[in-house]
Order: sequence, then structure tokens, then C-alpha cells
Amino acid sequence: MPRAKYELGVFEDAKAHVGISFHKSYLTGKEYGKIDRRTVTIRNLIASITENRHVGISKVMLDLAAELLKDEMLEYLGRGFAINMFDLGVLYITVRGEISRDMKPTELAEHIQLAFTPSKMAEAKVQDFIVQKINIKPSSRYIESIIDLTNDESAYLTAGMYTGVRGAGLKLGEENSGVYLAPVIDGVMQSSEQWIKIKRISRNEPKNVEFLFPKCVGLFKIVIETNLSVSGKPMKSIVRIISDVVEVRAESEEEGEEEGEKEV
Repeated sequence: MPRAKYELGVFEDAKAHVGISFHKSYLTGKEYGKIDRRTVTIRNLIASITENRHVGISKVMLDLAAELLKDEMLEYLGRGFAINMFDLGVLYITVRGEISRDMKPTELAEHIQLAFTPSKMAEAKVQDFIVQKINIKPSSRYIESIIDLTNDESAYLTAGMYTGVRGAGLKLGEENSGVYLAPVIDGVMQSSEQWIKIKRISRNEPKNVEFLFPKCVGLFKIVIETNLSVSGKPMKSIVRIISDVVEVRAESEEEGEEEGEKEV
């Protein structure tokens, strides 16, 4: 039986500093941050050691030592031991959730999980980070664009024609969900009592909602309310996604404008 191909690690420069991405929560309206995670494997680390530290040990030997250590750690972990991970922290077994002494061993096993406690040395190291970049990322729910499906190059929407809303997390639920037109007067979006509910929705997808625009003109914001999570599961709360201001014209207005341009 032929042996599996052996691949050594590749060294990657790790001098870049940490990056933070900001996201907006539609449940609280507040922002929260996530570290832009970059992961290195043990083989990446070995490649870095052999290229930068000149220890006189080959990649193959270091990789073999790392594999032996990993196998031995798993062996002791399987026996119920906690593992000191090179003084960076302790990997240990803990119990999750509520248990009772009446539970069977198989039931208790379902509550066992792994946990990790970083060492003070590791925690001190992350205090030295410099934030190199900050990314403002859109929420998991947003309206990206609104187009007139009869003329996707138009800068306006047409009353009485089909309209498409593109974005993410837009799909409507069966209850307490809907698409509304919120009139905008003197730059102010009017209260929900004056909103117009869309009655005919032809497409209902997470990234695409299409509907027949009613025969009304003016400035509006399109409001989507849904009780579905981003993954499509029903929620008790309602999420509201609001578009930028869009202008809606009557079909005759656009035709007249085009004819005027042709005459010129």
C-alpha cells in the first residue's frame, strides 16, 4: 500500500497587527466587534522556526515531534487528565448544564465538554496588540438595492409596476411580517400609521423580495418586517429593515421625459 504524500508547512509572515470588524445588531441597534481571525497550523509554526531561528533541526523532525506530542496529549486527555498546553493555558474536561446523580453514565457523557483557560503569560501577550485596521461590515440583514423590474437601469421606481428589493436576511415569515411603503415628507419618514402595506408579493427569498408597487407616487422608504431569523427560523420578536429614500413616478411621467429627451 503506497504511503500518503507528506506535506511540510509553509512559513507565513505574522508581523501584521490585529484587525477588528464592526457589525450592527438589529436586535439592540448597537455595534459589536469581531477580531479578524487568522489561523496558523502547527506546520506553519514549524516552518517559521526553521526559517527564522536556525535551530539546526529539520522540518521533518520537528513535525514528527509535534505529531508525537499531539498523540500523547490526546491519550492523556482521553484518560481524563487536564493538559498544560506549553504554558499557554490548560485544556481540561468540564461539565455543561444541569445534571443529577440519577443520570445514567451515557446521559452524563452528553454533558461533558472541553474548556480552555489561558495562562497569565498568554493573556499578557494579547495586551500588546496594535489595531492595524478597522472594517465596518454590513449587518447580516440589509437592503442593498431597489430596482424597477421593468427597467433596471431607471433611477426611479414606477407606480403600478413590479419592484425588486435586493439584500440579505429579507425573507418574510408567515406571521407578523410584511412589506410597507413609508411616505417621506420634507425629509422625514412618516409614522407607521401612514404606511402602505404591499398586498401582492411575487417573490419571497432571503436575498430577493419582489412585489407589485401600488399606484402611488412620491418619496418613500421601503420597510420590511419579518419574524424570521437569518437562518430562516421563526422568532418571537420582529426585525425591521428600512431602505434609503426612493422616488416613485407615474408611468406616464417617465414616458413623457423620454420623449422630451428624444426631441432634443
